[in-house]
Amino acid sequence: MIIEEPDFKLTLSASGLSWDLELLRTIKSREFKLEGYGIPIDRCLQIISNYRLEKQQEVYTLKKYISDYKQQIKQLKEILQ
Repeated sequence: MIIEEPDFKLTLSASGLSWDLELLRTIKSREFKLEGYGIPIDRCLQIISNYRLEKQQEVYTLKKYISDYKQQIKQLKEILQ
């Protein structure tokens, strides 16, 4: 099974217990780059959230980061339901 959104792709591993994560990176062209194999879904959501926040801005206050991070996690979990 594959879950694909505009900026990431998750592929269920053969065991069915973990995911391979690819994030959309722009090098010379827009392409997905593998971020890791066999990652639990919760960790994938954390990585995707941080990736999206990094794309929005470089510097956060701790309060703003935690607020935005929680919002990203909430949005991603809504996709999975």
